[in-house]
Amino acid sequence: MTWREKLAECGLTQETVSNGLRSKIKDFLTLEQGYSEVQNSIDNPDMNDDVDELESDLEDIQEAMDSANKQLIRAIEIYDKNKETYAELSKNLGKGRPRKVTQEPTPNNVSSQQQTQQPTQQAANGVVVEKKKSSIGWLFFAGFAAVVTIGAVNLFKEK
Repeated sequence: MTWREKLAECGLTQETVSNGLRSKIKDFLTLEQGYSEVQNSIDNPDMNDDVDELESDLEDIQEAMDSANKQLIRAIEIYDKNKETYAELSKNLGKGRPRKVTQEPTPNNVSSQQQTQQPTQQAANGVVVEKKKSSIGWLFFAGFAAVVTIGAVNLFKEK
C-alpha cells in the first residue's frame, strides 16, 4: 500500500491534511523526482556518468522512498484517527489561554505585607518618608580593598 492509497482510503487529500503531513509529502515527492532523474541518467548516460554508481544511488533512493512511504502511511493513520481532536485544538488556539484570576488580599495577607515593608517615618507635615540605607559600609569596604591592593603592589615592587 502506498501513502496515496492510504490518503484516499481515509477520504483525505493533500490539501486537507496538516502542514506537517504536507511537508512529509513534499519530501517524498522530492525523493520521487530524484529517483526519476537518476533513472533517466541510467537510461541515457553521459560520458561523465558512472552507471554503476548511479545504480547504487538508485537503490539508496528506493530504500529511502520505501522508508518515507511507511512513515507517511503511519502519519496519515495517526492524523485520521485524531483529526477531530486537532480541529478542536486549532479552533481553541485562536482564543488563547484564559487569564489567571487575581485574588484580593485577605486581612491576614495585608498585615504580613505591612510587616515586611521597611520602617517609615512621618514628618511633621504628615508626609511619609522612607528611611534610606546608608552606603558607609560600602565606602569602608572600598577603602580597605584599595589599601590592600596598594600594599600588595608595593610589596611586589620591592622584590
